[in-house]
Amino acid sequence: MKKIKLLLNVIILLLLTSCNGNQKFLKELQEITQLKPQYDPVPPDVAAKMESSFKGKTFLELDKQKLLNGDEFILEKKEWLEICNFLQSNNKVSVIRLYFVQFDSNLNSKYASLKPYDGKLYILLGYFDGTGKLINDKYYGMMSVNSGTVEMIPDDFLIMHENYKKNIKPHINQYCITKNNTEYLSIDVVDFGIQQGVIKAHDKYENVKFKNLKFKLSEVVDPSSIVITKSKNYYVTKYNNEIGQLTTLTDAIDTDDKIISGLDNYDLNSLSPPN
Repeated sequence: MKKIKLLLNVIILLLLTSCNGNQKFLKELQEITQLKPQYDPVPPDVAAKMESSFKGKTFLELDKQKLLNGDEFILEKKEWLEICNFLQSNNKVSVIRLYFVQFDSNLNSKYASLKPYDGKLYILLGYFDGTGKLINDKYYGMMSVNSGTVEMIPDDFLIMHENYKKNIKPHINQYCITKNNTEYLSIDVVDFGIQQGVIKAHDKYENVKFKNLKFKLSEVVDPSSIVITKSKNYYVTKYNNEIGQLTTLTDAIDTDDKIISGLDNYDLNSLSPPN
């Protein structure tokens, strides 16, 4: 009987601790979301339409041409921490660019771990300063990697990026209002830092910790015809001239493989010109 009573007391204590931690996280999340630029997930109806529009058009086209290996990319916590540490030690970084490429592991044996993406759409990451200069003279394969980050020299990157423009981009262009899909997505380091702050606040107070960031391939839609109760003008202004562009929405996933509240459907990307 004493053991049962003790067990019940432990369970009650854990529940109280969990609830208290959740309240503290929500309070800190509320404080962070007041910062500028404002950390605010894409409205659910807009996010749902962005995903369904991609899956109903661009995904089907790229899949038919065998140019796609799934509809999402995963940035595991290990690689996410590498980005955090790189930004902390390189204060000249202004923007993180996510470049679309057609991957080719045959260019270097070091790229073998990403062989499942051979001939298909992949995302490579590069760090840039305020003048648009590449920092560290390298690009990085960090999405959906099995054995750690893959470093890439600029010459190999250029081959893969040109192949994207030649072999993949034309299939996406037909769905863009501009008929010219973007060649990379931009994440301002301030935006990344705000999201990083929310993730750290979550892990500070919650028992279930951050596991990874899921980048869901999506398509920019016209938000003017969607009921949006908050910041509608912002989304109309941001997306109005970019309808059909390939982009991503991010979900933060915890160690229970559940989406972390307040860290879902966030559009980290500042839509970039096609170049």
